[in-house]
Amino acid sequence: MSARAIDALKAGPHTREAVDAFLAAHKFPLVEGPAITFVWRGDGAEAVHLKHWVFGLPSSQQLANLEGTNLWYLTFELPRGSRVEYKLEVVRGGHGEWIQDPLNPARARDPFGSNSVAHGEGYAEFRDEAQLASAQPLVTLRFVDNRGEVSERYPYNANGSPRGIAGLTTADGRFSILMPHPERVFRSVQMSWHPPAWGEDSPWMRMFRNARAWLG
Repeated sequence: MSARAIDALKAGPHTREAVDAFLAAHKFPLVEGPAITFVWRGDGAEAVHLKHWVFGLPSSQQLANLEGTNLWYLTFELPRGSRVEYKLEVVRGGHGEWIQDPLNPARARDPFGSNSVAHGEGYAEFRDEAQLASAQPLVTLRFVDNRGEVSERYPYNANGSPRGIAGLTTADGRFSILMPHPERVFRSVQMSWHPPAWGEDSPWMRMFRNARAWLG
């Protein structure tokens, strides 16, 4: 496994200049394969906690302090394509303050306010609007809301992909990739809701039947 950026920082000199260079060189949270590293920097903190909503993980996890600095960090692994809403709790004088991640401009808003948002490996990123536009003819699937409209919002869009992109194919159509897992919902009973008329098989079963028909 390749070394993570935070490990290189931990191994090197714990100077202000080293921390400055580390923060300038990366976007945060820092995603490296299945690992994601959350970072906070500030003075006077007694503790820093990640408050998040990730199924199967504790809802509060403590960041570690990089000795001799005012940098705090936490690394753990996320399933591919995960979308995480979170806040940071900074404890000073025995009192915790929940804040949005100052190193991450991505936000999700709801009637109760807004949270910082992070995406694990598998989230679709494009260099600029031109590259995103050039990919549109290759889009095979999109996330939609309950009205059938393309959505970038959770929970309709599981990972916040731009323009609701959920699947892409190559120009010759020989290879396709997709974010949903059709093997998990090929039966109607595996879906959170379905019209009674669907019967035993969900629409995803068609993909497997098409593949079998092509093989002959």
